Amino acid sequence: MPRSKPGVPSLLRELNDSAALSHIMLVGQVTRAELAAHTGLSRVTSSQALARLESLGLVHSGGRRAGARGPAADLYALMPKVGSALGMALLPDAVRADLCSLTGEVLASATIPLGEDVLDACVKAARAVEEQAGGESGPVHAAVVATPGVVNPATGDLSFSYDLAQATELRSELGERLGVPVRLGNDIHLAALAERSEGVARGEQDFVLLWMDRGVGMASVVDGQVRSGHSGAAGEIGYLPVPGVPLPVRVDNLEQGSFQRLVGLPAVDELARRHGVERGAPGGSSPAFLMELAQRISLGVAAVGTILDPALVVLTGDTALGFGPGLPEAVAEATSRIAPINPRVAMSTVGVDGPLVGARLQALESARAVLIDRVRNSEST
Repeated sequence: MPRSKPGVPSLLRELNDSAALSHIMLVGQVTRAELAAHTGLSRVTSSQALARLESLGLVHSGGRRAGARGPAADLYALMPKVGSALGMALLPDAVRADLCSLTGEVLASATIPLGEDVLDACVKAARAVEEQAGGESGPVHAAVVATPGVVNPATGDLSFSYDLAQATELRSELGERLGVPVRLGNDIHLAALAERSEGVARGEQDFVLLWMDRGVGMASVVDGQVRSGHSGAAGEIGYLPVPGVPLPVRVDNLEQGSFQRLVGLPAVDELARRHGVERGAPGGSSPAFLMELAQRISLGVAAVGTILDPALVVLTGDTALGFGPGLPEAVAEATSRIAPINPRVAMSTVGVDGPLVGARLQALESARAVLIDRVRNSEST
């Protein structure tokens, strides 16, 4: 009879406990029978996993669920104050923050004006949501900040940002001030994650998100992953050279980017004025305005689409969201006229909250991993 390999029982316990904890964090509360049904573990194994998680102080029996037959079943949930996750977004004039539980519930939100000291505003936003939660959230296990700039994949720091030129040490300084691991993420890349998780791109494996506001950015999702590129600059589409406007000559001048000059908010507002259209007006936009704006946008969509050929293009940002629901159809038609692609074009359903939602989701994933690591470490001791 073959002998068991050393460590295998411990590894199996670790996998079972991790699976059980992950499911509880995902659904909030669960019975033994429900846990077994959703994880594939037997009821006996599920009970053993729950007992070990209780002994680690990670879950508890927090009530009962009445069934159709027999006695009510115990409900298991995360222990109160087991931890939280912090998502923040740097906007042109403010810092927004969300504090959420490890089940994903938003516990507190705050908006702090962004002055000269970016670090100080971020710290104030973090302290504000912690104070709102009143200590009921437990320790913050991870924080993610959505930033308007290029994040170096190798270091995690800002390598270029037009708006945050003096904040190259933001990640390390904020982590030191808050006492938690801090991760920076490109705001448009995080918006794409939010759209894939909670928006119009839910379930899509290949899509492009085009953000049009004061600045212009793009995120490409390929095989379910946001591509940041070798230097983190993938998606800086505002610098894309396009016909009809001067070519870019300086990377440190936001207005020098060719595509930026066509679809940035100042350029589109000027176009709207020429057509007598008001951004955000209830009546929507005129057909002539939509056609001209769509033709401008299609230059960028076609350039990206002929390389990536995405199934979906998501339009978002104040420029896209402010000019009526007819824009996606107009962009799709204009793109198909100049390129051999035919992607579905849709308006974002997450909207301008995308960077904050994406930061919160990524922070939640990291914070949950902290508890999973606690389970793994307990099995190795």
